[in-house]
Order: sequence, then structure tokens, then C-alpha cells
Amino acid sequence: MLLVISFLIYLGLEMTPGDAVSYMLPPDALMNIKPAELEQIREALGLNQPFIVRYFIWLGGVLQGDFGYSLASGVPIKDIVLDRLPATLELSISALILSSILGVILGTISAIKRGTLTDNFFTGFLEC
Repeated sequence: MLLVISFLIYLGLEMTPGDAVSYMLPPDALMNIKPAELEQIREALGLNQPFIVRYFIWLGGVLQGDFGYSLASGVPIKDIVLDRLPATLELSISALILSSILGVILGTISAIKRGTLTDNFFTGFLEC
């Protein structure tokens, strides 16, 4: 499933207008750069290779722990992920605790009031 999701995201990014070079350079610099220089940058970044080749090169790097570098800031992606991991864990653990507490409370009320309108409402609410 992760492989399919990563492929779909990579494909979606491939379908966006422009390429990585257009995001790396400011618009005024992009207008003033010669086409040959643009091709050299694309060649250095491996952007001249077919999409599927670039995907498998990226996937091979990810499987080895190399997530690459942010084209916007030049910072390793690994550092960006590690920087945001504590907040992500805090949010997901809080959501897990809150949903567990609400699920137990609403499930208990639904079990006590079995067959009533309250039960039907909470059963429908919990299934969503």
C-alpha cells in the first residue's frame, strides 16, 4: 500500500506544471538563465531521465535511508521529518486518547440504552 501511495504522490508531483528547477530558482533568475544552463542543471539533478527511472532511483534511496534534500531550502528531508516528528506524535497520541475515551463513553451509553433513539444515533455516529 505504501508503495502504491508513494508512486501516486510521485506521479502527482510529476504532473504539476514546471519541474524542480523552476521551484529552485526565483522567477527573475529563471527568465535570465540560458537554455543550455537550464539543461545542465536538469542533467545534474537527473531530471532529464524518464519519470519511472527517477521514481525507482528515489525509491532505492528511500529504502537505504536517503530521503534526499529539499529543493526549496537545501536541507536534508530526514532533518525536516525529524524536526516535525515530536509534534506529529503529540497530535496523533492526543487524537488516539480522545477518540478512545469518546468511543468508550458513547459505546457504553449506547449499550445501556439499547434499541432506543440514542442507541441508533450513537451507533450511526460511531460508524462514521
